[in-house]
Amino acid sequence: MNIGEISKLTSASPRSIRYYEEMELISPDRSQNGYRIYNKAHVKIIREILWLLEAGLSIKNIKYIVPCTLQKTEILMCSDLQSLFISEIENINNKIKALKKSQSILKKTLKNSVLVEN
Repeated sequence: MNIGEISKLTSASPRSIRYYEEMELISPDRSQNGYRIYNKAHVKIIREILWLLEAGLSIKNIKYIVPCTLQKTEILMCSDLQSLFISEIENINNKIKALKKSQSILKKTLKNSVLVEN
């Protein structure tokens, strides 16, 4: 399949797909005229990349994760992968705490403020 077809199947833009290739996350074959040729394995990898990006992981970390997950159906098989996920969860929890603090400050400010007409 070509880049347009895989883009439709995965909802990843052609630009993103080319970026994943540049980052060596995928490596499509090339036709005689130089066009990229993708297969079902590429669809699986791109969907996994999108899922991991949505979970908040960086491309740097995804580049480490993808080779681990291609070999088996279980996601935690590389030795350091579990600690990476635990670290990411801690980062997310810290961001949640910071957002809750910001939310609390804004609510208090609203509660204690007086509306002034401009």
